[in-house]
Amino acid sequence: MEAKKKGVDVRIIVTGTEIKETKSSTPDNVQAMLIIEFSSPLGMVVNRYNIKNDNPKTVEIAYGQLSAVCRAVNIYQIDGNNECSALRGGKGLMDVGYQKGEEPTAEKPAGGYTELKKVYDLAGNEPGKAAAPQPQGQPMTA
Repeated sequence: MEAKKKGVDVRIIVTGTEIKETKSSTPDNVQAMLIIEFSSPLGMVVNRYNIKNDNPKTVEIAYGQLSAVCRAVNIYQIDGNNECSALRGGKGLMDVGYQKGEEPTAEKPAGGYTELKKVYDLAGNEPGKAAAPQPQGQPMTA
């Protein structure tokens, strides 16, 4: 993932989606990843989701993360045959943080690589979790 600095609750727009075979694909064993590009004030952020892989845990993690993105941008009907293009234009918020070991140091005050930490809907709610209802006032009596 490429971004210039750390940000919390950064507004994002999905600007691109693409499904590509991975380098480890063979004619008998196709492996694929979904690449989602997010545009943000911090710059372009690219996240990769291993949606077809020999390791079932890798696929499970990818689909869990993809599900969070879908809920955050409120787009649920996506189709791999058209490279999940329905996600394009989806809007939400995300937390961006430094990858482990890439935090700013005295030698490298700007820090290093960053990554997508979490996504939220535009209201700042975690995916699939709506805001808690506000308590109602006491009803008026005559």
